[in-house]
Amino acid sequence: MVASLCISSIGMAFGALAITLSPILWLIPAVIALTFIYHTYVLLMASAESYTSPRIYSASAIGCGYVLAFLWTAALAASATISSLLFINIITVDDSKVKYYLAVLAGVSLLESLLFGFIAVKSHKELKKIRYRNKWRWRVDITGNSPAQWRLAIKHCSV
Repeated sequence: MVASLCISSIGMAFGALAITLSPILWLIPAVIALTFIYHTYVLLMASAESYTSPRIYSASAIGCGYVLAFLWTAALAASATISSLLFINIITVDDSKVKYYLAVLAGVSLLESLLFGFIAVKSHKELKKIRYRNKWRWRVDITGNSPAQWRLAIKHCSV
């Protein structure tokens, strides 16, 4: 999570240097803002709940992870496309350093999309483990009695 925040900060710095190039690049600050909001939510939930709590690995948090992986992939596509158009001189700019800023931004977007994909898949697997573990936990009913959860089927064999 800390790595993702650091990588997003680097992306924000290089994205800010090239933001005036095309309106499509405004996608990048929006994705970075959503990334910070997501990490803030996850950190607050993680500090309030235990590690084995299914609330940390809720379906909405996992879904947001997948959506952010998709948005970072879209940011990768936008920055790589504009960067390649700059390198083959279809688009020209006054500052030649913008080409390199966008190339770095494309690399950052690739790292973030891979990282968010990994986070989402790992969180989904962890949620499935927690749900399976809770499924087999011994339950106590409201009266305080422990109902028999296991049934034994005995067949009479006549000899």
